[in-house]
Amino acid sequence: MRMWLMAVAAFPAVGLAAGLVIPPEDVGDARQFDEVPAQLQLTNETASPIDIAGIVPVRKGDSVGAYPRQVPAAGSISVPVRINTGNDLGIHLHAFGIKTNEPGLAGYFAQVKVFSTSMLDDPMPKIDFGMVAADRPSDAVSVGIGSRESDDLRVERVIESPDFVDVAIAADHRGVQLRPKQSSTWGLHAGYVKLGLNEASQPQAWIEVRADIRGDVVPDANPFGFGVARQGQKNEFSIRLSNPAGKDFRAGAVTLEGFKGDAKVVPCVPAKAGCRLLKFSVADDQDTGKLAGLIKLNLPASKATLGVNVWGLLLKAETKVIALDDEINKRAEIPQGATSAAVVPRISDALKRQPETSKTSTETEPDGTGPLLRWTVANEQELYGYAIYRSERADGRFKRVSANLIRANSDLDGPGKYRWRDRSADTGKSYWYQIMMVYLDGRMKALSEPREFQAK
Repeated sequence: MRMWLMAVAAFPAVGLAAGLVIPPEDVGDARQFDEVPAQLQLTNETASPIDIAGIVPVRKGDSVGAYPRQVPAAGSISVPVRINTGNDLGIHLHAFGIKTNEPGLAGYFAQVKVFSTSMLDDPMPKIDFGMVAADRPSDAVSVGIGSRESDDLRVERVIESPDFVDVAIAADHRGVQLRPKQSSTWGLHAGYVKLGLNEASQPQAWIEVRADIRGDVVPDANPFGFGVARQGQKNEFSIRLSNPAGKDFRAGAVTLEGFKGDAKVVPCVPAKAGCRLLKFSVADDQDTGKLAGLIKLNLPASKATLGVNVWGLLLKAETKVIALDDEINKRAEIPQGATSAAVVPRISDALKRQPETSKTSTETEPDGTGPLLRWTVANEQELYGYAIYRSERADGRFKRVSANLIRANSDLDGPGKYRWRDRSADTGKSYWYQIMMVYLDGRMKALSEPREFQAK
């Protein structure tokens, strides 16, 4: 598979060929739907002060606190920010755009890395209804919301739901029932059912829902990818619309959402009953880059609306498109056709790499007198760290007792060796412990079966 890269203008890399140096920040782990404080450090390596025109979070939900409006010559300032983890799971980067008074410089990006975990047994629930017939009711689907960490986790309210789904909270408040609406627009639908929970450490749960609602007029492709369009060209495209029974149908008004252009419905060539062509064009007078929109077609006889999702790239006439793998080979200075895997680091390795100062020796015996857990893991390439869970019974509810994740020392040669002591255990009492492996994508898996220890 070949990947393609556009040559486009963007902010320079962090601190690249400019006066400010802004190292990336790593705030460690946090829960879903948490707000995490962080500090951006801006260092001026020039002999003149640099004025800050503005700092803006790229991601909705993040925020910037009060900060000095000037970085002194050969000095530094701290900028307080807050990171909203939202529904994230695993490693995510939060960016902040920084504008300065430096002539000829577009600006900077500062990055904050956070690793999000969840107390839910299924932290990213998904329901795909598949193809749904618009002319008959669909069965409801039950989705449970549970956690090994809470005996009393309940759904309290529906915060938000897509307009194509009916949502009902279960009688015991342990989940919801979902059902596609027959009155929805025909076509593809996707969104999140957002639920409010009674747990402070997990205030929300989001359920991703999808459906393909089918009526008596169906597009040959939905979504429809039109590929690359260039400004100055016609950029006209066609989508075949069919009635599966071969019955003719009348098309009403056509509207576009999310992009600019024109659209109309014409007979198929050669003409055929139950067949029409939805023809549309992409206009020049809109932002270049990725386009994603919706074409809505009114069908008067069916008293329905058909939606067709379209997407593609709109480029300037002079924009050059290059093969990304060719560019990587060129930059790595390896022979054409040879693999670049040895010289180009994996994204997962780059994301989980941490500064040397943040490593903690796992060979040191933790102080205290509580139960001491020891474990060794041979292959940690896909692991972010470990979480410790405890119960008072082998068949009881296990709750997390490690306040923060124990980071995997995957940069070290050889197997990872760990020791962790439970300083919160009551002397003379027996507990059951389970070590959970936490993967880079936030998933958890038990390292072994629970084991019993006595606090001495």
